[in-house]
Amino acid sequence: MDDTAVFRDEVFGLHAQQAAEKGLRAWMSARGLQYPKTHNIRALLEERAADGEDVKGFLDLDALTGWAMDLRVQGTIAAAETS
Repeated sequence: MDDTAVFRDEVFGLHAQQAAEKGLRAWMSARGLQYPKTHNIRALLEERAADGEDVKGFLDLDALTGWAMDLRVQGTIAAAETS
């Protein structure tokens, strides 16, 4: 995956963000909790912390949040996938 001609950063970043987001939502669902409709990983982590969970080991995942919103809004993902 080091070959940026094959694996563009934008595509990889979006998929990494989605995996983190879906994982956090699954964690909440497994506990029978509702989760906010957001792509903001920090917000999802704050929800887990408010429920008494230790999220310290997951705080770095917040760096992935930008890959979701910025790239979708700008249309970069669609352009990256067709090039």
